[in-house]
Amino acid sequence: MSAVPEGVRERAEIRKQAHPACYLCGTQGQPLYNRMRDVLFGVPGEWNINRCPNPGCGLLWLDPMPVEEDLIRLYESYYTHEAPPIREAQPGAIARMYDFVKAAYLSEHFGRADLERSDVPRLRPGLMRKIASLPAYGHPAFQARIKFPIGALGRKVRGRLLDVGCGNGELLSLAQKMGWKAEGIDFDATAVDAARRRGLTVHLGDLREGTFADHAFDLVMSSHVLEHVPDPVALLRQCRRLLRPGGTVLAVTPNAESWGHAVFGRNWRGLEAPRHLHIFSPGSLGRAARSAGFQLVTIASLARIVPYIFEIGRQLESEQRAAGGTRQRFSPVGRLGGRSALLVELLLLKWRPTLGEELFLEATC
Repeated sequence: MSAVPEGVRERAEIRKQAHPACYLCGTQGQPLYNRMRDVLFGVPGEWNINRCPNPGCGLLWLDPMPVEEDLIRLYESYYTHEAPPIREAQPGAIARMYDFVKAAYLSEHFGRADLERSDVPRLRPGLMRKIASLPAYGHPAFQARIKFPIGALGRKVRGRLLDVGCGNGELLSLAQKMGWKAEGIDFDATAVDAARRRGLTVHLGDLREGTFADHAFDLVMSSHVLEHVPDPVALLRQCRRLLRPGGTVLAVTPNAESWGHAVFGRNWRGLEAPRHLHIFSPGSLGRAARSAGFQLVTIASLARIVPYIFEIGRQLESEQRAAGGTRQRFSPVGRLGGRSALLVELLLLKWRPTLGEELFLEATC
């Protein structure tokens, strides 16, 4: 059964242009994957991905790449168009205990028990709440999940925040709960409308249009945006323009050197051709941030979405086999359940900290 939504199979072809050289360092690219199709959201056409052979770079990119004027057409059925439904509480004593411990931890450290869900128990400050939160410290999966965005936002002094590429406003809502004066911007009118229906302050357009004054924000955040834009360095420069002296940009993007990519190859969810135009390695992401003028640049990798990566990876492998596509990268490791894969990746990160599914950039002016 195909993952393509109903009603999106028949579309006009997207216009393309060649990009044979690395966007960051100019090195001639080497073919990595050919004739990839969008089985997730049904954008027509076949797409190739190149890899930069420069050891200090390692960027992946589409060649050919959609022309900028046609990029909006890649998102006609994209998942950020609607606000996510409220999740129902999981049944069972273990799930209820997990919710109880999570609520205690979030209340103790961030002042809100409802940062991830609205239907969780609340505990008053005191010794019992401290004791109830203790198991969360030893729960590696939970700690991996809160590093971004909750942990990252909680480490900063609250001020004015801009979410670039905010989609339906899920991160904006979280930032507001945590005490930030938050607003967002996105070029997708349908996603902006969904965010505004949630009561959020969201602007339609992009940063090049001058919607915001220079040095207007303490924190600029982008979650899974850099991979979608044709000029990510220019976007980072715009983010830097908006930051006050000493301000910070936080960005998350897929990691080309992740363990999941090694397992699933062309079926790795982080590739997502043709919406992901550039896929960064740790080296290339650091190069992009420094090219944009940031002084203090920290790159880390995150394992928070491993269960999702493995679920989708197995689905894409299954569809490749059903369609008679290539199977050369299939691995029994890909059969791991999401929770098991998360524990494996957390162990691998102890050995090699850059193997997480996502890269986390923290850069200061």
